[in-house]
Order: sequence, then structure tokens, then C-alpha cells
Amino acid sequence: MTKGFFITSSGTDIGKTLITTSLCYQLSAGGREVHAIKPIISGFNIEENNDVFEILNSLNLGITEENINKVSRYRFLAAISPDMAAKRERQEINFKELREYCLSFSSSEYLLIEGVGGVMVPINSKFTTLD
Repeated sequence: MTKGFFITSSGTDIGKTLITTSLCYQLSAGGREVHAIKPIISGFNIEENNDVFEILNSLNLGITEENINKVSRYRFLAAISPDMAAKRERQEINFKELREYCLSFSSSEYLLIEGVGGVMVPINSKFTTLD
């Protein structure tokens, strides 16, 4: 059975990625099967280091398009709330699809899900990270 953990905080730049990657390193070093995802990221730039790349490194996975897709479903260039970033890029974050994406990794012994921004950040017009 998967042990799942959701890493969130009161805001951005608080240390969610540090906690997520530290847990990845520690669990992996202990011989545990671990997978970590950041389903939504704002401020994603393929040319710069970012949270997704940090997570991939902590899982000893290469930075490839396939692996980026395994770790992050929704990626937005603007470093603003996901609902606004999606709107700016003419996309929509489908909550049901987001949930299914997260659950698709439940075969790992440990699943770490890193939230975006703070716990009350809107992900679309109806849902926040808390949902």
C-alpha cells in the first residue's frame, strides 16, 4: 500500500521543494521505492533550474521531456497563481484530470506530492490547493 504525503505551506519560497527532495534522498537511500511529483508549477522555464528539475535530480532521473511529464502535468511560464497562469496561456487546469494524474502514481511505496504556492492558492475558478 502506498504511503502518500502532500507537501504544502503558507506560501511560495518557503521550502516545499527542499522538504520534498530531502525526503526523496532519504527514502531512496533507505532502499524505499519513492516517487515525487509537482503536478502544477508556475514560473517553469526549461532553460533554468526549477523545482521539477530538483525533484528529478533527487530521484536520480535525467532531465528529459518524458521525465518532466512524469513529475509535472501542468507547467506555466509566468510565476503567478496557477489559475492566472493557465488563463494567460489559454489553458485550463481540469481538477478531475489533476486528481487522476496524482493517483496514477499510487503504485510506489511512497508518493510525495508537492503543492504549488500556498495552501489556499487557486488552481482554477472552483478549486484551491487545499482541495
